[in-house]
Amino acid sequence: MTQPPAPVFLDTNVILRTLDDGDDQASQDCRSLMRRLVAGDLACWTTHRVLAELAWTLRSLFRAPRERIAAALIDLVDIESLQIERKDMVREAIQSYAATSVDFIDAYNAAAVRRRGQASLCSYDRDFERLGLERIEPAALFQE
Repeated sequence: MTQPPAPVFLDTNVILRTLDDGDDQASQDCRSLMRRLVAGDLACWTTHRVLAELAWTLRSLFRAPRERIAAALIDLVDIESLQIERKDMVREAIQSYAATSVDFIDAYNAAAVRRRGQASLCSYDRDFERLGLERIEPAALFQE
């Protein structure tokens, strides 16, 4: 009996090419790969960092609206044959990203803080307050 191949890492540039309307061979190949992935004919894996890069690229370079970005991220997370590290935190981050104006990576970091059972973090970034966390500036950690 033949073993299925091990899941292959899926990088940001491949995912981006599935979202564009390009008719070049690379874009067509990426869309074919994604169709096979969705159908469960192959397995891939990726990280939350790839999803953060995807969100950043779509927002900053392609000026995609947040709603489209959140929908694209949810579509990826919902693919059963796509393994994503820390998928539960990614889902939480996508929800926060969609509901606020914070960056995806800040939403992910806020999810990580909450998963550790904490309600505060050290940062100058006020976006964390919008995510319900107490923000502590560095000096407050060492002042007596």
